[in-house]
Amino acid sequence: NPSWAKLGPMHLRNFTRISGGDDLEGLIQAQFAIQKLHAKTTVALNDQEAFGEAFAQAYVNEFKKLGGKVLDYEGIDPTQNNYSAILSKVKSLNPDILEFAGFYQPAALLVKQARQMGITSTYLTDSAVYGQKYLGIAGKAAAGSYMTNLPLGSATNTPLEKYLADNMKSKYNINVDPIDANTFDAVIDVWKTAELAKSIQPEALIKAMHNVKFEGATGQVSFLPDGDRAQVDYTIMEVTPQLTYKTVMRFKEVLHSSIGG
Repeated sequence: NPSWAKLGPMHLRNFTRISGGDDLEGLIQAQFAIQKLHAKTTVALNDQEAFGEAFAQAYVNEFKKLGGKVLDYEGIDPTQNNYSAILSKVKSLNPDILEFAGFYQPAALLVKQARQMGITSTYLTDSAVYGQKYLGIAGKAAAGSYMTNLPLGSATNTPLEKYLADNMKSKYNINVDPIDANTFDAVIDVWKTAELAKSIQPEALIKAMHNVKFEGATGQVSFLPDGDRAQVDYTIMEVTPQLTYKTVMRFKEVLHSSIGG
């Protein structure tokens, strides 16, 4: 949520984050929709939670900015199991893109029910949806859907990404996903902060934490004064007919300054 980085006076901002802000990811999603999918219209739904609302608002703002038309923008109840009412509205509007910002369960139910109702709009969602649970609930309806995500597999091509991928595969027979890589870099960030501070005392760590710089599994890591990562790599992933994920586009080193911080 972008609002968390605005809490408290600057000298009390004792946090950093490896992943990008929700608003930045929403911006990337809209750019993909307009520039690569050549969409002209969208319906944007969200789960009314902090992540989903921030993401959807950024998506809608950027979609309009790039010349697209938002036919409908509203929240849904993520605890529901039947979305026929809102999907009937979507069907009548017939948007190029049906976008949902939120988590995997409502995302999966939406696309599954949309396809059952004959809605053919391209389905676009977010990084919180990625994973096997989404595929398990949506089934074949997930095929052809897109989602924004952080780099998957060897997309970053850094030594630490290769180290992480090789070890996860050899020791656990698991392919690295974006959460693994972000967690890996978060641990390195803690270590680098303590190393730079030459202390583990809170006051020293707070002074040092925004000055940390390193090349991690997710690419170059450095931070703005408010704790946001200065630049983040993103990928667009598509669900294949075989219900696997493939990367179809990469946005490299997206700057948080592109959305005004």
